[in-house]
Amino acid sequence: MVELDEVTARRLLGELKDALVDEFTMPAGGEQHKGFDVESQDGADKFRVDLYRGKIDFDMHSISARIQGGGVVLMRLCVNPSQPHSNPDGTVILGDHLHVYRSGYGENFAEPVDIESPNFVNDTLLLLQRFNVVKKPLLQDAMMP
Repeated sequence: MVELDEVTARRLLGELKDALVDEFTMPAGGEQHKGFDVESQDGADKFRVDLYRGKIDFDMHSISARIQGGGVVLMRLCVNPSQPHSNPDGTVILGDHLHVYRSGYGENFAEPVDIESPNFVNDTLLLLQRFNVVKKPLLQDAMMP
C-alpha cells in the first residue's frame, strides 16, 4: 500500500473535486463494490467513492473515498457499525464515526460523528461535502419504491 506524507494527504483531502457521473443509484442491501469516480477540478487527481449497505441491517452502511490506482483510503464514514472502533492510541468509539487519513496510520484513526438518523443518501452527501466534492451526482436510493 502507498504511504502518503501528511502534506500530500491534506492537499488531496482539501482540493475541490467533481463527480464524473450525473446520477448514481445507491447500492441495495448487501451490495458491495458499487461506486463512482471523482476527479480534482484541475484534472490532476482521480478518486473513487465506494458505498456499501448492510445485507440484514439496511441502516448499517459505509462510504469511502480513495485514490484511484493506489487504493489509499482518504476518508470513510461508518454508520451503525456492528462493532466498536479502536483507534491506534487505544481510544474506542461506539457508534457512527469518520476515518480521515493520517500519515503513518492510514485510515486507522476515526473520530465520532453525529448522524441524526441513518439515511444512506444524506450520509453519502455528508461524506461528499467533507471530501470537498463540489459537483455531486443526483443520488437515488435503490431501496426506495
